Amino acid sequence: MFEYDMAPGWTELPGDSADLMAFSGPEGERIVMARGEKAIAGPGGLVGTVPADTPMKPDLVLGWPVLRWIVDMGTLEARVHLYQHCFADGTPFGIGFSLPKGIWDDRAGSDLRRMIDLAMPDGVIPCPDGYLNALVEKAQGSRPAQSAPEPGPAPQEKHAAAQSQSAPPQTAPGQAAPAQSAPARTMQVQPVPRPAPLSPPAPEGTAEDPDLFLPEEGGYALYRNGRYGTHISYPATYFLPDPPPDSGDGRNFTAVDGWARFYVFAQYEAEGLSQAQRMARDIAAHGEASYRASGDGWYVISGITGGDIYYRRVEEEPDGLLHVFEISYPPARKQEFDAVVAYMAQSFGPPQRN
Repeated sequence: MFEYDMAPGWTELPGDSADLMAFSGPEGERIVMARGEKAIAGPGGLVGTVPADTPMKPDLVLGWPVLRWIVDMGTLEARVHLYQHCFADGTPFGIGFSLPKGIWDDRAGSDLRRMIDLAMPDGVIPCPDGYLNALVEKAQGSRPAQSAPEPGPAPQEKHAAAQSQSAPPQTAPGQAAPAQSAPARTMQVQPVPRPAPLSPPAPEGTAEDPDLFLPEEGGYALYRNGRYGTHISYPATYFLPDPPPDSGDGRNFTAVDGWARFYVFAQYEAEGLSQAQRMARDIAAHGEASYRASGDGWYVISGITGGDIYYRRVEEEPDGLLHVFEISYPPARKQEFDAVVAYMAQSFGPPQRN
């Protein structure tokens, strides 16, 4: 699933297992790819070599949720990503990068990370509840008091303004979620009269939360990413934002009843893929797409994955910066969500450029 094309000066390190591969760069850089419990949690494994006191945080990498560790290694910074999806047989996998600190968020870092391509295989499933935490606890028993390689491309660059919109869901942006039917539930997606500020919105963001949340009419709020300017209007009485990731590239939002979630993030296209190739890869990663549409600098796919309806919209700026919005919700609530998703998709996008 990890395809690689190492640059001159990089060498594969010897190992006794096909489940753990490591490469060393000319300046001491390191990339590690691992699959299976032993390669991840065993002595010398991907997570097993992370210092025991290193904080673990959830994050998004190219739209896939991961558990992430960041390790200070002097002139290098290591990032280890343990994917929250497993192979169809339940096998976990992850990747780690150790790179010079100064290049993580620039084009040089993107070029280095492009040596590894994540081709998410068909049939991947969310790892069982509690499984990854148990695996991490197991790894702690084999961890030395030192550091280890880590992965994790971090999106980059700029964005700033956004337009606010109002009123509950209405117009569709030329794309529709796949049809499904089932008994409807009672929790409303459409926001009721707006309660007190959701997390108190800060006009300029804060040190703790650099993102912007502005109340709008009808119980909606405008979210604007502090790093890239990606923005979207969403039902603030129904979706609550998760804590911001350290990378600052986007945000996860979870429904108050746990039935739905969406995320918004931005990241440079670091793999040299065309729009058609990215769209095909996204479809393969989701298993299928009963709806697809595209135009100059954007595409949409929608279908069923993991038993839920998903809707994904990707917009690309001329400099290669990708903005992604994806939401998932139960087929039983399709009728409630359709207008909401259409409204959110219409409001979503990069900042206005002069």
